[in-house]
Amino acid sequence: MSYVSPLQDPNRILVFDTSLRDGEQAPGFSLGVKEKLMMAHALKELGVDIIEAGFAASSPGDEAALHAVASEVEGPTFCSLSRALESDLDAAARALEPAKRSRVHIFLATSPIHRAAKLKKTRDEVLEIGVRAVSYAAKLFDEVEFSPEDAIRTEPDFLTEICQAVADAGATTLNIPDTVGYSTPNEIFRIFTALKSQITGHPDMVYSAHCHNDLGLAVANTLSAIDAGARQIECTINGIGERAGNCSLEEVIMALKVRPDLYSVTTGIDTTKLTGVSRMLSRATGSVMVRNKAIVGKNAFAHESGIHQHGMLNDARTYEIMRPEDVGLEKSNMVLGKHSGRHAIAKQAAAMGHVLDDKALTEVFQAFKRRADEIGEIDENELKSLLNRTNAHGDTARISGVRTQVIRDRTDIALDLLHDDRSLQTVRGEGSNAFEAGMDALSKAYGITAQVADCEITQAGFDFEGGAFAEISLNIKGEVYRGRGRGPDPVWAGLRALCDAFEKSVFLALANERKDVAPDTTPIKIAANT
Repeated sequence: MSYVSPLQDPNRILVFDTSLRDGEQAPGFSLGVKEKLMMAHALKELGVDIIEAGFAASSPGDEAALHAVASEVEGPTFCSLSRALESDLDAAARALEPAKRSRVHIFLATSPIHRAAKLKKTRDEVLEIGVRAVSYAAKLFDEVEFSPEDAIRTEPDFLTEICQAVADAGATTLNIPDTVGYSTPNEIFRIFTALKSQITGHPDMVYSAHCHNDLGLAVANTLSAIDAGARQIECTINGIGERAGNCSLEEVIMALKVRPDLYSVTTGIDTTKLTGVSRMLSRATGSVMVRNKAIVGKNAFAHESGIHQHGMLNDARTYEIMRPEDVGLEKSNMVLGKHSGRHAIAKQAAAMGHVLDDKALTEVFQAFKRRADEIGEIDENELKSLLNRTNAHGDTARISGVRTQVIRDRTDIALDLLHDDRSLQTVRGEGSNAFEAGMDALSKAYGITAQVADCEITQAGFDFEGGAFAEISLNIKGEVYRGRGRGPDPVWAGLRALCDAFEKSVFLALANERKDVAPDTTPIKIAANT
């Protein structure tokens, strides 16, 4: 990735990602060295300009993680957060020593409430501390960024005074953080406009926005800062961060991409990698993405309303302002529910290339209703699976019984598979836990080697009576098959999802084999394993 600064292109926005620092320090989002390395590589491929990979002085572990990331990943500028203390700056310098281009991000509280309650310092004392820290840092790092913490609640005259002073001392980036998510777009615009006009002698200064989301305005405030001349934006993947989080990288980037008529600026971000990086972070942190999350949520390109589906089938631009391919998805998702009728099923099947006669439609519709009762919504992948099973004229199996026995550190499992003819088949496996044992049993039964590509299990309803729902994707010979299942608890739901994924792989193969062959109605049973 070639580094392009706003000095070279005044319409170029630098993207500063702080997922591995501000995002990671929030409760429930802690990352180890392995996860930070994985995410740093992904952020580099995404096209991020600056990666704030930690706070070196916060712990020996964070310093080691920063050092490891700066040693292994090449391309972006690497940054460490630092207090305005020489000991912190020294720790950051040690951590970033391997980086080809290093930056330190110094923060110092400037608002009246922070000066009084936290620092117990006067304005003059805070000013002196900031200048001394920046002067020291300028000798150690390629770039020095200064953040007046709680800038929005800082007196305007003092905000200008300290920004001018640290710029004179060697700061190369002035970051104006809305630390507590208090500001609004109009106010942010006024603050950035005022600072840019009042700070003198530094035409090459980069002004940066760092907006928190406490009022749900982080993205809007960041866009307003860009309008006012900010040329660096600080954000996180999925908007993770302290309290309500930070400006969401994927949201602000796609806003710039979708509305070039309003924002005539560019970034180095490859938007086709947004969904992949988002899901990688969700897996690394163990956090489940809400379905309606903008850009990367499961519902972002899903359509269930009949009116919307009709418009989408005619022209996707009727209800989508961006293409799913632009953010790394293959296509939009037309969703059917348990209340959908025969006509909706037939129409969706036809749109997928399956023209059904009355008999075939009846078979598919009956299978659709059974499956909708089991898992709720039926998306295109699920409908495709139902069509493949009907075309293959095969026998389906689902888990109707689970028995486990734990012997020391090993779990033995027996799964009862109920077939269409109501016959039961028992398959057995073992592993370190119920899921691993179930995977072993099903792999043997189907004669298929598979690896789990993704897994999400959630509790349904307001109490445990709602049971659990699982979605598990299996990688089988380079193809990914997504299984879904419900059960009285997460184990049942997960095992049923595993079984469903195996079933889908089998029936897709059968459907492909029989495309040009007359239908054979002989049921096909999976291998016995008793």
